Amino acid sequence: MRLRSLIPFAKRRNDKQIPSDEDDMHIYRSVAAKPVVMVTVLGVKLDLLEEIIQITSHKFEPKHRLVFLTDSSEFGIFRSNGAIFEYFPPLLEQRLHAAVMPWPAYLTERWALLVAKWRPVHIIAYGQNIDGFLAAAVSSADREQVRGP
Repeated sequence: MRLRSLIPFAKRRNDKQIPSDEDDMHIYRSVAAKPVVMVTVLGVKLDLLEEIIQITSHKFEPKHRLVFLTDSSEFGIFRSNGAIFEYFPPLLEQRLHAAVMPWPAYLTERWALLVAKWRPVHIIAYGQNIDGFLAAAVSSADREQVRGP
């Protein structure tokens, strides 16, 4: 083993120090998170969804991250546009499963979790807004009233 291999690299180069910023304490810096804009598209017709996705993406990206909240099961529209999306079951599905699912409590809690997860700086509504959607959620008591005795 040669003695030269034991000398630190900076010393081997005639005691010249490699320039570095004093602030630069980390090897990797994390990229600052983009602010999130939540876009609700609840009750929006399929033929309008793609246009809404493209217009809002053009308006807010690349400075913001868009998250779409939909009740449409046509996820291909969101995927083909590279959009992030979350899903809420539509009112028809809620009615079908009202006897076994406490929809108002579930949807209210899920909305709170989505807000905590994404921390949106703005919420934009196309179609029905989230408050109206949550208020319209079908409970099992509502289902019994519709059926009658």
